Amino acid sequence: MIHAAFGKHALSLPSIECAEQRGYTQFYKIAGKVFAVTCKGCTKISFSCSDEAFHVLTESGAATPAPYLARAKRVCVTPDDLPAAKLRGRVTQA
Repeated sequence: MIHAAFGKHALSLPSIECAEQRGYTQFYKIAGKVFAVTCKGCTKISFSCSDEAFHVLTESGAATPAPYLARAKRVCVTPDDLPAAKLRGRVTQA
């Protein structure tokens, strides 16, 4: 999934805001809480997920625990790790 497609999908969800920091990192928020983070190149995407999804994604190797945020059940993926449809679904659930 390329950056434009990811941003378009995330912003299509209800009440989502996007905040950019340092000119290259984009934080997607709902009600002021961050649920997904990506860089401008969309080489890595991290997002929140349920306990079950966290274990499924990390055990299968489709994702790695997000640095510094694994305890909050966040995972990190590259666009090639998951098919675009599955990534959209996971981000929608986040």
